[in-house]
Amino acid sequence: MSKGDYARRLVQLLDYFDAHPRPATLKEIYEHHGWPQSSTSELLAVLVECGLLYREGVVRFRPTPRAAMLASSADSGSRRQSRLLGLMTRLAAQGGHTAALIGQVGPEAQVFGCRPGATADPPARGKQLASGMRTPLHRSAAGWLLLSALGQSRWMGILRRLLAEAPAEEKFSLAAVRARVETCQLQRRVFGAGGFGAALDFCGVLAPGGPPDQPLVLGFFFDKDAASPAVLTRLLNAALEEDEAAVDPPASPPNARPPVGIAA
Repeated sequence: MSKGDYARRLVQLLDYFDAHPRPATLKEIYEHHGWPQSSTSELLAVLVECGLLYREGVVRFRPTPRAAMLASSADSGSRRQSRLLGLMTRLAAQGGHTAALIGQVGPEAQVFGCRPGATADPPARGKQLASGMRTPLHRSAAGWLLLSALGQSRWMGILRRLLAEAPAEEKFSLAAVRARVETCQLQRRVFGAGGFGAALDFCGVLAPGGPPDQPLVLGFFFDKDAASPAVLTRLLNAALEEDEAAVDPPASPPNARPPVGIAA
């Protein structure tokens, strides 16, 4: 196995544990990914040795706190992203549909994290969403919203590149996608095709804060026949407002009295 394959499998393994937050056996891991048993066992042994995985019994594994801490130390915005991931989990429970945090990786939108809701998506609706999945920015509603946050000169350049590099059977209308992105710029929210091979719809809003060139979208994947995008969007906005208020509570008026029992 090459160094590139090794690194790729490491990321896929961490994505697997993100989507399946429980200990997993060696067999579950190599069968899920279609990897050879021997190389999977070797990879897991190295991660245990490095302190990134716990070994429970003989063949059960789960991530250690060090795995999360390494990611946090490498990302100056980790507190914000940790809040958003926690918010995503709460939204999935409240809204009943799959909640996801989506970002941009080059000319593609990528699922950074997702949590299934209580409402199970019908199996016939396509692929099951998972962290790490990608789709070209122009093919998903989340991608249109991500593009809208970048500024017109930049997102037009990305769309022209995508159109030029697309195979003949995948060419798209630049004018149509441009109109969708411009609508997102005005509304700062989106509703439309989910993408990522899931055959579901998506509604989402831009997550506040963070670098302007690294936008994030928080939203729901759902069957539009089973839910109202307007209701889900209101739930998203209310949750974000509540989260922002908790992180940065309003300052007390200058002449406000201190709480009873606390000295001035």
